Amino acid sequence: MLRLGLLGDSTIDNKRYVGSGRDVTDWMFKLQPNSIQTFQFAKDGATIGDIYEQFELALATRVDAIVISVGGNDLLRHADLLSDVHIPSTTLYLADLEHRVRRFGEEYRQMLEHILNRPNAPIVAVCSIYNPMFRVASERASAQTLIRLFNDEIVQVGCTAEAKGLEPVDLIDLRTVCYKDKHFVNEIEPSERGGKKIAKAILGTISQHLLIGEDDVVLNY
Repeated sequence: MLRLGLLGDSTIDNKRYVGSGRDVTDWMFKLQPNSIQTFQFAKDGATIGDIYEQFELALATRVDAIVISVGGNDLLRHADLLSDVHIPSTTLYLADLEHRVRRFGEEYRQMLEHILNRPNAPIVAVCSIYNPMFRVASERASAQTLIRLFNDEIVQVGCTAEAKGLEPVDLIDLRTVCYKDKHFVNEIEPSERGGKKIAKAILGTISQHLLIGEDDVVLNY
């Protein structure tokens, strides 16, 4: 049996937003095959820096694989980039944007390499940041453009890690999982339906690392 740890923010820990409905973790327990056992370490409000502690908890639980969904709260710190007031000139705006995107990428890279460099590192999958469902179309389009730049850092970090000889990193692109208003309970938090789709996407990715025989389960690294 593969022991799976869920790390991250309210993308996974969305219980407070769905009320009596099922959150992502509930869906994981309901949908997961007998070959996977799930442990939840994600916390609403978590940022990239919080993953280090969550990872240590996961290791103490002796997980074989982890899924990380984090970065959205880090991006909220840059919400001013969507304001016209912030733009003194195009040149200065782009320079500031470049600096912030690269800093985000560096923080994500350090976090991921910290995990991958551990002896007997678990299988790792990371999630992209989904697009928020802002009600105003122009705001939604602007946010998607910015998020695309930050998401590119997540993708590149995974590719760079593999190029350094570290274990390959799977990518779960949540932009293709949660993309309709009904997938969200508000502008940025997954609904019960969205949570089910996230759980299915996680299980679909992690299941690829299982070779299931008649009598046992073998981890496919």
